[in-house]
Amino acid sequence: MKIIYRISSGFNLNENYRDVTPYSGKDLKLTWNREDERRYDFKKELKEITLLRDDYRHFLALETSQDRCDLQTLSVYLDCNGNEQDYFLLFRGTFSMSNGQWDLDRCTVKFELEPKDPYKCIEENDEDENILGYDIPRKAKLRLKFGNEAYLCLAAGGSDDIPDCSEQFIEQGKWTFIKKRHIFQDFDEFGIAFLYARHYLVCDCNYEPSSEWTLLEECEEGEKKYVKPIVGNPENIADVNDRGDIIIFEEETIQEIDNGRKLHEVMEGLLFSSCNNLNLNIVSDFFQWNPENVSDINYVTGELNKLTNILIFQKSDVKRPYTSNNATKGETNFIDLLEQIIEMFNLGYKMIGNNILRIEHISWFETDLGINLMAIDKKRLLRGTKKYSYDKTKLPKYEKFEFMEAGSEDFVGSDIVYDSNCVNNNQESKSEIKVDNITTDIMYCMENPDPDGEVSDDGFVLIACDQNYNVFYEDGILTNNTVVNNVLSWAHLHRDFWKHGRVLREGTINGQPIEFETIVPTIKQDQFSVVMDCKYLKLFDPLDKLNGSLGWGFLSSAELQLSKCSMSIELLLDTIEQTTYEEILGDFDSDFSDEFD
Repeated sequence: MKIIYRISSGFNLNENYRDVTPYSGKDLKLTWNREDERRYDFKKELKEITLLRDDYRHFLALETSQDRCDLQTLSVYLDCNGNEQDYFLLFRGTFSMSNGQWDLDRCTVKFELEPKDPYKCIEENDEDENILGYDIPRKAKLRLKFGNEAYLCLAAGGSDDIPDCSEQFIEQGKWTFIKKRHIFQDFDEFGIAFLYARHYLVCDCNYEPSSEWTLLEECEEGEKKYVKPIVGNPENIADVNDRGDIIIFEEETIQEIDNGRKLHEVMEGLLFSSCNNLNLNIVSDFFQWNPENVSDINYVTGELNKLTNILIFQKSDVKRPYTSNNATKGETNFIDLLEQIIEMFNLGYKMIGNNILRIEHISWFETDLGINLMAIDKKRLLRGTKKYSYDKTKLPKYEKFEFMEAGSEDFVGSDIVYDSNCVNNNQESKSEIKVDNITTDIMYCMENPDPDGEVSDDGFVLIACDQNYNVFYEDGILTNNTVVNNVLSWAHLHRDFWKHGRVLREGTINGQPIEFETIVPTIKQDQFSVVMDCKYLKLFDPLDKLNGSLGWGFLSSAELQLSKCSMSIELLLDTIEQTTYEEILGDFDSDFSDEFD
């Protein structure tokens, strides 16, 4: 077995190349590290190489030529049988002469290497784009009617047009006071009028809004009407002139919200802007975006997939859908939006091949069993390596979740809680998921239209629709109330997508005890080393589970010393299953009789 170091100039790596012999000191190591738990891939790095003798002279000549700025590519191959056709690529990185640290006295040069990272264009390009320039506008149909209405009454001496004020009527009708005004008629003061307003909701008979709403009209012809006090500044709802004429600023009944864009097409547009020279495509069975497996059923819930037609809106269009002037600017970038989406739905992502970015639920990335290190450890380096501790940062008592804004109880959600001595049992022991540029609580947005109110004009709203753009809603979880778009509330997201990758096997979700599907590995085995021959280096996949002296675990990091093919490994395990050599290779004495001894 041999390691080949080949440096190429230009785009064709099989032409104009030079095989070099770098100084093989102890620092010549290939490393694997996973920097982001949501990115199901490892960053592979060989930080630098040092060249001397003829290799040094070759690149010194290039350094002093007009071609010194040409990009050089280092390919590190594994040669298992001496056949160049069978070279196995271990690493590829780039450098130019400007990356060199030159020592003209000692005749050496050290080049810092930039790994070929397919994620670089995604994770480093944070230039915002206006997503409202993408695709064609779409309308989300609410399947209910929402609006505001005003009421005017006189302090005393009402007329046929303006009734007397009744405190009981005002209280029972959930009217919110706006202002009082002197009313004039024929240039004489007619009386003091009081102006009130309220929200109203007309919905199907099976729709049960939150307790903040009061039923005003019982179910009739398939509909019923609810009212509630104004949320926010009531002065933005209505006004009255000195003749007693009511002016309602928001007089339209809202039944749909326009100016949305399909989330899928926005994501593809932003990805193209970030990586326009890589021709990347998004594939997701979870969302059914260019799916590999076409299905109406979500593979996590086993039920109808309600996520295949998600629309994204600039939030002001949801707060004030009655206005004639839609938002014209909604800026974000691919990595920011991707991070918000994967945090909401408990997803991960991975680059597959040269042109596919896969976005899936974390359960999709469940790993295979990889190399059994105990079976290949011929030098018995794993003896005495049964040492471990716990990663306490991954053992919070509370997991907290937060949208940019939320009002209804299901959208606010509740913590995932672990009542066990295995976690850090204090009030400050928590992990936090903050989706800080997205909300999904449509009603809360519409009830707070003020630009400077509780709901900011900034950010975005995600709305889950069926294929006819009707907004989904279903029975509530934390309450028995129905709220439009609640399939994207924290309560529903927790129930559907947050049973994987939890802290402990048992906990509470939505206030109810539950046994989770999978847990995160929190047992840290101390670093150990094993010699990997050609066969196993070619089989090595850092995402696969590895079997060490404490059992099967997930790779935390690895470091391959290229001169010796010795790999130092750190494993994370969820359970301890101690393994012995006898279990792997069998007991030598057991094959013979007692007389033989």
